[in-house]
Amino acid sequence: MPDPAFAQALFDRYAPDGAWRPDHPSVTATSATARDGRRVRFLHSWSWDEMSVPVPTSLREVLSDARYADAVPLGPWDVKVLREE
Repeated sequence: MPDPAFAQALFDRYAPDGAWRPDHPSVTATSATARDGRRVRFLHSWSWDEMSVPVPTSLREVLSDARYADAVPLGPWDVKVLREE
């Protein structure tokens, strides 16, 4: 992306609004449905900064089994794979 304003403009136009739309321009959220029907969420940080991402539902991290109730911490260039509880 040439600059953050351009990235935000694209995101505003093509990404649907909703509870899973991150406020921070350096965070993306995507999802999938697991075979058992549960939603799996993917949070990606595209930044050198640590941040906390508010989430609308309780989640459990797939790899570490950590639970998050209202926010998920992300480190620099971090990825979290989470499943909805």
